[in-house]
Amino acid sequence: MFAYASKAILSFLLLTAVSASPVELAGLAVRQGGCIGALRRGIVDPGDLGRISFQTVIDRVEQRTIFLNNQVTAHLAPSSNVATDHQITVEIINSASGGASVLLTNYLNTLTSTAPREQIRLTVEGRTNAAGVIIFGRTIICVELPRLDGTWYIQVER
Repeated sequence: MFAYASKAILSFLLLTAVSASPVELAGLAVRQGGCIGALRRGIVDPGDLGRISFQTVIDRVEQRTIFLNNQVTAHLAPSSNVATDHQITVEIINSASGGASVLLTNYLNTLTSTAPREQIRLTVEGRTNAAGVIIFGRTIICVELPRLDGTWYIQVER
């Protein structure tokens, strides 16, 4: 009985699949990108791309490693007195062949304001090859943040 029922269901499914109308390819892109395609160009601020908040690193006085992209990594370590001295150690490692810049940016409120209040630019050299040994670009710097209020973000400069 079970074998007969499963054959009947399988036959029905196969007939349904064969008789179904093919998907119209012209409308596929419109359907797949329906909502995104309706948005105006430029509505996404390019400054928001790759921007990662590190405010919790400051607030909780904890270290964090952030992978900014496939080639640039940042390690953040605030001082134990970050609330008073505003200092944070930033180590940037770059495995790309060319140099890179990393931005530390402070915003009051990213929901209502797009203009940064403070911005710090850090640079790091690209990787080098010395006697067959690849050495990643690396910089370690102690940064004094001008303010701790608002939200601090880190991103690779594009």
